[in-house]
Amino acid sequence: MPVPLPRVGSAASVALTLLLLAARCAPAGAGPAPAVAPPPTAAARAEPAAAPPPPVQLRMGFVSLSWSSQLPVAVADELGFLRDEGLEIEPQIVRSGGPVLVAMLLSGEIDVMTSGIEAQLTAIAAGAPAVIVGGMEDRSDYSLVGAPGLRSVEDLRGQTVAATGAGTYSEFAVVEALRRRGLERDRDYTLRSVGNTSLRLAALSAGQVQAVPLDPGDRFHAEDDGFPVLLELRDVIPEFPFSTLTARQELIAQQPGAVVGLLRALSRAQDVIRQDIDRAVALGKAHGLEGDPALEAKVMAYVAPDLHVQLKKENLAALMAARGLTDSPDTVFDDRFLRQAGLAP
Repeated sequence: MPVPLPRVGSAASVALTLLLLAARCAPAGAGPAPAVAPPPTAAARAEPAAAPPPPVQLRMGFVSLSWSSQLPVAVADELGFLRDEGLEIEPQIVRSGGPVLVAMLLSGEIDVMTSGIEAQLTAIAAGAPAVIVGGMEDRSDYSLVGAPGLRSVEDLRGQTVAATGAGTYSEFAVVEALRRRGLERDRDYTLRSVGNTSLRLAALSAGQVQAVPLDPGDRFHAEDDGFPVLLELRDVIPEFPFSTLTARQELIAQQPGAVVGLLRALSRAQDVIRQDIDRAVALGKAHGLEGDPALEAKVMAYVAPDLHVQLKKENLAALMAARGLTDSPDTVFDDRFLRQAGLAP
């Protein structure tokens, strides 16, 4: 039934008329008009966004200034991969070898370390409160460089071969590689602990030893100076992982996400190195790594195929067997961080 309209005669009647007309024209089922939120106050408009949390700082130990160990961290920093994971790395270089670095890890002076796997493996197998969380290089990058005039490992019979020191990766790798080539320690040659690369090269130049293991950069320099390469260790012991990443148990318990983020950042950096060595070397120079870019590009071309944070349990098991360790790789290696990072091999 039509709603009768009141007679127009006052302001009130006009308003009532308009309301009735609006009600008659509204669509069926229409509800009341939505409330309009009041504009934000000046104080609300001026309130700043919450600041991001400060980055987690990790003290990371290295045994060498070599680009093969330093460049992944440099690239990860320069390209913001560490920042993406909320991390900052404070590098600490300890050139005395892996055992000293392990001691620093266990004393809390550093949080994570990378070196030849031997010292890490030995300490953890003996019950040290640390664990391997990933790889760095799949195969050894050492070359056994001899004195001028030597032409093969057979020429080392009755000679002296240098290593960094007792319990270091260079000691294990040299002894195992020469054993596979038919030379036994103390029967066919003498092994002498000499120290870091500079001391090994000095001993070789002085004729105090007749062969030394060298990383790629020093190996290429030595070749240019007339010292022959007798053996490429990566070709003789290819199944053994070379360098790995180890963390303190305390860090794992308190900052597991930092371990996952570090693995993810390093993996991204390793991808960059493998895909574009010239770009990676330029990033390393921008980061402050020292060295001739042409030589370092040659070094990284040699090393790049083996740069992976993924660590295969079967390779670790092979190394443990060669070392006479009968425990499972799970006793020294925790792969859950690689899995959480989506990087499990």
